[in-house]
Amino acid sequence: MLSSSDEPYRVRHSAAFYAARDAGAAAGWFDPREHQSILDFYASTALPRIPFLGDPVPDAAANLRVIRFLRSPRSLTLIELYYAIIEDDRIITFEDIRLLPGADYEG
Repeated sequence: MLSSSDEPYRVRHSAAFYAARDAGAAAGWFDPREHQSILDFYASTALPRIPFLGDPVPDAAANLRVIRFLRSPRSLTLIELYYAIIEDDRIITFEDIRLLPGADYEG
């Protein structure tokens, strides 16, 4: 049996996250076939065991973090995944997903 410190965090998704993801898909910068697998990796594998993997967000609550990943292998444009950590409840909530345009972005 896992001790409480070994229990993985549970990952949830906020309504704002779903709205931002859907808006990104409609705008063409979020590809559900390609990017959903990246989000699934963070939700099911990485963040439940390593919740502080992301970077702190300047001027935001201390429990808000961000992970950035490339929009495509040959792109300078990034996608940012914002998530909040509630340590006492061992919960991570995906809060937002945004595009961080790079020099190569043509949107």
